[in-house]
Parts: sequence; structure tokens; C-alpha cells
Amino acid sequence: MRGDLGMIKGHARRTAHHAMCVLAAAATLGLTGCTLLTPSRSELPPRQLHAQVSEPAIGASGVLRVAIDASDAPQSMIDGQGKMVGYAVDVAHALGDRLGLRVEFVTDVRPDKVGSPRTADIYIGAHEDDEDDAVTVVAPYLESAPALFAKTMAGKASPLSSSVDDLEGATVGVQSSSAAQDMLSSLGTSAEQKTYANVNECLSALDKGEVDFVACDATAGAYLSRAYGDIVFAGALDESDSYGIAVKARNEELREAIVDALDEIEADGTLDAIHTAWYGTMPVGIGESLVAGLSARPSKLPAPDSGADDDAPVDDEGEDAGALSISGNLNALSE
Repeated sequence: MRGDLGMIKGHARRTAHHAMCVLAAAATLGLTGCTLLTPSRSELPPRQLHAQVSEPAIGASGVLRVAIDASDAPQSMIDGQGKMVGYAVDVAHALGDRLGLRVEFVTDVRPDKVGSPRTADIYIGAHEDDEDDAVTVVAPYLESAPALFAKTMAGKASPLSSSVDDLEGATVGVQSSSAAQDMLSSLGTSAEQKTYANVNECLSALDKGEVDFVACDATAGAYLSRAYGDIVFAGALDESDSYGIAVKARNEELREAIVDALDEIEADGTLDAIHTAWYGTMPVGIGESLVAGLSARPSKLPAPDSGADDDAPVDDEGEDAGALSISGNLNALSE
């Protein structure tokens, strides 16, 4: 069965770019409604620090140029005012703050091009399979996976222990033809699947009591569920994928500085605070929160010698029927 899960895992990665395009478009359109966003770190006055890294480790003095995928919502997206926002955006600003560098974002640089002249110093949002002889991926700062969400008492971090047994006879809301649906089907439970057009509709159904659980991408579900005081992360359905930072392999000075800066914001609680602002009560390390009864496999970062090839090449020109669709205002899900 793990071979089937590997194919599903690859499917989930292939749909990642398409997965959040609708949500990012909603940000661009600036739909109205009450906001769930907190002020981003970019809106706060920078601390006055001496630069910890200088040329030639970075391309321009005093500036950390960060390549990012602006359509990977809610990690990174353009809001209604044309401003870059998201979890990864705030993490990048926090790292720049620790390094005494002003952060500039670029959106047209791939992970394998970091460190090249006039491109970017780092790429935030890289995965293990972006690593090659020229680029190394370090500093994992986020985990995601297909996950369960449940309705519970407001403010409670998680429902009573969720396990595979809890799915027996339950009704689970899923987006039709999504990777989460494929993962749920592979578990072989007697859970009834009720399909919806997008994750918003799944969570609305959970809120109304039409389903017992929702299965969807962890970061999407956690971000969107902030509109409800009583819908929470209930466990991962598979091993987590890690988001990391791509740096030119030969640039030891910058690589070590990035790793040290991430260690600092982890140690002092900054990373936890940013994670909570964007994903609510979902734990940072969801790889340690598998639904009981599932077998854990190690997170993919940092494990360059894992030997597994779960990810098939992506056809950027093709349409993927399993792409996750999230509709509506990314700031307010209720009209």
C-alpha cells in the first residue's frame, strides 16, 4: 500500500502549484469582508542591526533577495493592495531581521537559479527534490500533508484522540478528485466520502454538521478554518512534506547564516508566533501528529539520500483534475 501512497504523494506535489491559484486570485481581487489577517512583519519597523552577511555572500549590500512563488497561498500570495503576504513572507522578513538585512522578493527565479548574477540569494519554499549539485536545501520551516479536520469545542487545540478507528462509519467531506480524497480512499476504511467543489464548502459542511471530518491539505485547511472558532486540525493522514530554503551549494557563509537565523527564531518563539497567526492551532510539527493507527515515515527534509522518487515530472502546460480548489475571499470565508 505504501507504493500507492507514494504515487498519491507525488500527485499531491504535482498539484501544489495549481492548488492555491484560486486562493491567490482571490487575494489579488481584494474581495470584501472582515479580515483574518494580522499585520505582517513587513509592516513593523525593522530593528536596527548591523548586517550579519555581506558581499559576495549576498548579491547587494544590506539586502537579502528572496525568490518566492507568489501563487503558493497561503504560504505566499499577493493581497488586494498588491502586497506580498503569507506565512513564508513573514518567515523571510524574520530571517532578514535577524541577519540585519532588508528583504526584497522576486517571483521569477526558480530554486535552481539562486546565487546566479542578478537573480536571488535564496529561494524560500523549496523541497528536497529541488536540491542538486549546485543548490542545497536547508532550514525546514514548515510541514504540510493531507490531514483531517474536525469540529470541537472553541479554543481546544485538537479533538479527542483521532484515529483510523474514528473514521469507521464516519462521513468525511473531501474535494472531489483531490489528492486528499485519494489518500483517504487508500486507507481502506468504511468512511463515507461526501464530495464538494472546494475546501471552503467542505469546512462549511463540517461547521453545519453535515460531515464528521474534512480531509484536505493541512496548510489550506488550517488557514481557512480560522474563520471558525471550533474547527481544528485532527491529525495528518501521511508523512509530512517540508518546505525549506534553497541556497547556492558553494555559498557556505550564507547557508550557515540562514540556518543560524532560523534556529534563533525557533528558539525564541518567533516562528511559532508566525505559524499560529497563519495556521491557528495546527502544530508546527505535524509529522509527529499522524492519525493514530497510521505508520509514520520520516519527513523528507533534510534527507537527501532517502532514495524514494515519489514525484513525477510536472507538466506546467497541462491541467490536473486533482488540483485543490479554494474559492472565496481568502481573508473572510463568510459572506
